[in-house]
Amino acid sequence: MKGTAKGIKAAASVPGVKKISAANFGGTLGPVQIKLKDAVALI
Repeated sequence: MKGTAKGIKAAASVPGVKKISAANFGGTLGPVQIKLKDAVALI
C-alpha cells in the first residue's frame, strides 16, 4: 500500500490534476482491494 500512497502523492503534485478518486468494480480486477482513504492516510 505504500507504493499506492507514493503514486497518489506524485499524481497530486502534477500541475493540472484536479481530483484523484477511487472506483469499485465488484472484485472483477482481482482479489486485492486498496482503500483510497487507507492509502492517503500513509502520506
